[in-house]
Amino acid sequence: RKPEPAIYRVAAAQLGVKPERILFCDDIGRNLKAAQAQGWQTRLVGEKGTQEIIETLERLIAMRRQRSKL
Repeated sequence: RKPEPAIYRVAAAQLGVKPERILFCDDIGRNLKAAQAQGWQTRLVGEKGTQEIIETLERLIAMRRQRSKL
């Protein structure tokens, strides 16, 4: 269960993804802190919920595309 540190390690291992490549979105700060402690990137989701996540991901993808063009 979140925010147990083991769940984040297990999830990353099962996904086969390095922790620093994972973006975790949640509306509870303590869950973000636990994920950050495992090396995950995190974003706090506010009242907008899903729409806010989509907007955040779109901004992050655009930033990554800009960096890859350099």
